[in-house]
Amino acid sequence: MSIAQKEFSMEKIELRTNYRFKDNPNLLHFDKNIRECAKHISNPQPKTEASVLTYAFSNIAEENEWCIHYIQKFLSDNETDKLAILIKQRSPDITMLLQRLDEENITFFMRCLMMMMIMIISIFIKRP
Repeated sequence: MSIAQKEFSMEKIELRTNYRFKDNPNLLHFDKNIRECAKHISNPQPKTEASVLTYAFSNIAEENEWCIHYIQKFLSDNETDKLAILIKQRSPDITMLLQRLDEENITFFMRCLMMMMIMIISIFIKRP
């Protein structure tokens, strides 16, 4: 980063609050661990322990069904909250999820963002 600052007269901007995780201490600790380990990649030593709930599925169809169920439950339980699904790249698996969203009449729109040569696709779920 210091080379980029000098070479290209760039200003370092650092965000202090991760609002995605502010109400979830486990994900916040997990995020901090990842960032800290990335700074010391040859000798990573996380400062805190983090427990993150994960799910494993036998295949993409099973995962998509879980996603559809979760989206429907979220929409019924949270009348005003918004939901976005962030994915790293468009793939046949994501196309299958989009097809399932259509089949279930779940309205959505997508935006793509390029960040540091990584495409981030956001799927925003719209309320009926």
